[in-house]
Amino acid sequence: IKLFGREPKALLKEKTLVVNPSTSEIMASSSADTKLLDLETQESSESSIYVSDGFGVIYSKTENISDLPLIEVINQDLEIKNTIPELVVNTLSILERIKNMSVPVTSVKVLGNQLYLGSQPKLKFTLSNDLDRQTASLQLILQKDKMRLSLFPTEMRLTLDSKEKREIEMIDLRFDKPVVVYIPNK
Repeated sequence: IKLFGREPKALLKEKTLVVNPSTSEIMASSSADTKLLDLETQESSESSIYVSDGFGVIYSKTENISDLPLIEVINQDLEIKNTIPELVVNTLSILERIKNMSVPVTSVKVLGNQLYLGSQPKLKFTLSNDLDRQTASLQLILQKDKMRLSLFPTEMRLTLDSKEKREIEMIDLRFDKPVVVYIPNK
């Protein structure tokens, strides 16, 4: 996928948001952004996978999916020689930082200035806010959670109440004070 000395950084796929009654209900609800990762999207009519460099320049199409991150860009037109919006370039920066934190990312969706990462835990970023602050907050939250769980040996965890042994389901870093949501008790 290398071309004229360009280093590929991401694969981009154009998607459109499917608007149906359930989508309208989700978008109107107060907890809309907690469900956006699950919203139905569909591939554009001439869906292709594009290759982008670290500067956000789209320089080729590809058929094969490599180990590069596949970013679903929702409601944006992608074409070769175009530059992707700066907000999508910011996504590349965040993905690089998250990779260093050993958080496995399974899906990447960009909708406007919001970034939704399907991972464990799910992550939400605002691409127009301070990325350094958001990633530093994420790192701190993950470290604290790891320490919290490591304080209790495996055999001791069985005796803990359910609140102490819960795992993080989602971290929303879009606010000054990040929101951490734990997996509900069963």
